[in-house]
Amino acid sequence: MFNTNKLITINLGCKPRTILLCVFALVVFQLHAFGGSRYGKAVISGQVVGNVPQWMQFTVPVNGAAYEGFFETVEIDSLGRFTILVETEKPVFLKFMFIDSHSFIVEPNKAYDIILNVSLSHTVRFGGNISEIQQFYNSLIHSHPRSCIFTIGTQNVTEYVEKGKELEAMLQQELEIFEEFYQNGKIPKDVFSLLVADRTVYFNTAKAVMASMNFSNVVSAGGIASDALMGVWADAVSWAIADNPFLLHAIYAYEYLLMTLWYHLYATHSFDDIAAIRAERRLQQTIHSHTIEVASELFSGKVLEFFTAAYLYQQYLMNSFDQDWIAVFEQFKAQYPKSNYTRFLTPLMARANAIVEK
Repeated sequence: MFNTNKLITINLGCKPRTILLCVFALVVFQLHAFGGSRYGKAVISGQVVGNVPQWMQFTVPVNGAAYEGFFETVEIDSLGRFTILVETEKPVFLKFMFIDSHSFIVEPNKAYDIILNVSLSHTVRFGGNISEIQQFYNSLIHSHPRSCIFTIGTQNVTEYVEKGKELEAMLQQELEIFEEFYQNGKIPKDVFSLLVADRTVYFNTAKAVMASMNFSNVVSAGGIASDALMGVWADAVSWAIADNPFLLHAIYAYEYLLMTLWYHLYATHSFDDIAAIRAERRLQQTIHSHTIEVASELFSGKVLEFFTAAYLYQQYLMNSFDQDWIAVFEQFKAQYPKSNYTRFLTPLMARANAIVEK
């Protein structure tokens, strides 16, 4: 049994974990995004009990990514049952699309039986054949790293440096428990690597958000960001992006890459210069193109492909689409003609075109 007493707890200003669901159905869903003989099929069978809704959304692990913009919607049958088939080469997360929801660890060639107990307030308890590592993962803090109330807008260097160290300590304690699971033969190497990547991305994103919020408050008030503050941000985004095959499998991979992009901008240009450049690109209506240009300087291959697709979804979600957004999407399709992300973005493109052309 995992030792939860080893975990360090600090007050991040987050509300207690609540899992909200809108849940789903007896449906057989096969992921064709992977394909090929080296991929194994995982079967997730389950039943929704309690306040059973008619449908539910869940993320599709495209190229292993558990990102909110790439999802399917399924219906629940009259008995509340559902079945999902997932083909994947490596372990992935399947995330149910609700506020602060659990993500399931899915391994190739494994079968899972789960029960989703939905209350009248749409909170959910998970039961059934849930592994020990899944139970431990579910017990960890999962509040969005942007939703916590961090120390911001202060010149007290010690305060945010110490908060960064506390986040690092929390991560280290979690990694030690993952190591115990692995060394005791309870999880394979790939699941261990997935969990390490996911939680490293989570805590580093939280650190980067904390640093960026402090940075913004200090410089917008006419101050100068200290070396210590920029050091916290630099340390948070220094995790090897290109060398980790599980980076994109992390739940908050996009947020981490975005924090990396903004650090790069402010580490290489002054705040005033960036403000002027962004203002000019907005005036030219090429702000989306500029963001992807910067991303192209930092990322490549599958990382850049994922970031661009996720960025397009996020900007659409914020109603921040225009002719430039459409141009970036067209460029994406040309650059990645066989991208598995395109089918999720195409409906957005159609709606954006209809609105922009009015």
